[in-house]
Amino acid sequence: MQALNECAARGVDFAEAFRYQYVISRQPIEAPGFELHPFAGHYVSTGQAVRLSRLRDAHGMSFGLLLGIAVDEHGVLGAECRLPHIDSTREAPFAALENWLETLTGRYTLLAGMGGEVRVYCDATGMNGVVYNRKLKRVAASLYLAIDDAVMERPDYDHQAVAERGAKYTLFDTRDRRVRRLNPNCWLSLKSFQETRYWPRPDQSFRRNEADYAEAFSEMIDTGRRVTEALIAGFPCALPISGGRDSRIIAGFAQGRLGRLRHVFTHITNYGTRKDAAIATHVADALRVPLEVHDFKKHRIGAKDLARETAIWQVATGLDGPAPAEVRKGVNRLLADDSVILRGHQTDILRAVFLDRNGEAARAELIWQVKRLMPVPYPEFTRKVYRLFSKRYKAWLDGLPKCVQAKSVDMMFAEIYYCSSLG
Repeated sequence: MQALNECAARGVDFAEAFRYQYVISRQPIEAPGFELHPFAGHYVSTGQAVRLSRLRDAHGMSFGLLLGIAVDEHGVLGAECRLPHIDSTREAPFAALENWLETLTGRYTLLAGMGGEVRVYCDATGMNGVVYNRKLKRVAASLYLAIDDAVMERPDYDHQAVAERGAKYTLFDTRDRRVRRLNPNCWLSLKSFQETRYWPRPDQSFRRNEADYAEAFSEMIDTGRRVTEALIAGFPCALPISGGRDSRIIAGFAQGRLGRLRHVFTHITNYGTRKDAAIATHVADALRVPLEVHDFKKHRIGAKDLARETAIWQVATGLDGPAPAEVRKGVNRLLADDSVILRGHQTDILRAVFLDRNGEAARAELIWQVKRLMPVPYPEFTRKVYRLFSKRYKAWLDGLPKCVQAKSVDMMFAEIYYCSSLG
């Protein structure tokens, strides 16, 4: 794997850099710190910090491996999880699995084998990391695990703009032309390495009457609280608080279990986050919880440690740009390594901060939508960039089920843009 070559070249400990990652392949892949799990004619290699749940059907037969963290209506999935509503011996057994996945929350990759077919699914946000190399017949958590040689960069991106100026690899692209990101609403066949959409179902309706809004809000609140409390009960969790609404929503969900949190914290890495920390202090006081303020000026990182942390981040992500501010400023080191951090990213969707109010005429105009995908920073967007990406964006639009086409812009935000931005 190229990951081993990159670690050797940069002096990075492979076991440390890839401790939260995995590889799925047809041949066993051994690497430092990885544990091998044979499954359904394939081999799953997992880093030492990857949580694994073995899924069993109504008969107790093993039919799946879930890598990561997931919560269903009964709580956090354990090392062994029996699903009595799934019968792997029946015809079309995946339908019941997909119904269950609609109720599942978390960051996970799921390998399922039933009826002679093996599939890969991922969480609805696509943020656990699922990329695949069709030629090598390999699925992995990140780019360098999915290739065996140097990166073959895609010709349609300014890679420096992605690394340094905020552009995104979009439309399920990665930096390497041979490696694709799995659409989170599709499953991947490990025989053909083709994707098939399973959500939304053709018969689903996305129309709601205003009279139903209160019920929908209550369902989101109840689900958010149930999931947050289950995570806090099951893992050593950390809650970041800032000046934004997202963290306050999560804090509200966690209110009944705030005393069980390992960390309630805020990072200060610049002037803006210093203002966040001031607001976070008032929020923590209102919640009556102690707040850890991680100020980079009080915890400066040395040049040697910075170079090491940056190299680990670059190898683990497959990117060559600067690491995020919390890594560059060293404040990420103030959290215990095995903490589950309760981030508020998806509350953008709960709050509908990006909602299609413009109607059919605006949906028919693609140029602003392609620009919104950010294949280049907004000031650098041109007609030439539009032509590079519009054909594939139109193909994605045409592939949406009819039931959701009137919500295509919302789907773009949730399915493409958000995953490219935060995955």
